[in-house]
Amino acid sequence: MYKGRFANYSNGMNGIEMACWDILGKSLNVPVWQLLGGKQRDQLRVYANGWYQGPRDPSFFAEKASELVEQGVYHDEV
Repeated sequence: MYKGRFANYSNGMNGIEMACWDILGKSLNVPVWQLLGGKQRDQLRVYANGWYQGPRDPSFFAEKASELVEQGVYHDEV
């Protein structure tokens, strides 16, 4: 596939590669992250935006932010 694309990658090739990793992991009963070298970090910073759709007023933003805090998305440790 790589040669047929004249040394350019495509989304389809990436999908097939991920499927191959998944098949290998399932056949060995091992998660893919372990096949790729194991865990790299204990924590990972994330960005959560629960207010990209809906009303545009500050009270709506505050309500959505509070919901994310209740779910444990934001906390003081970084």
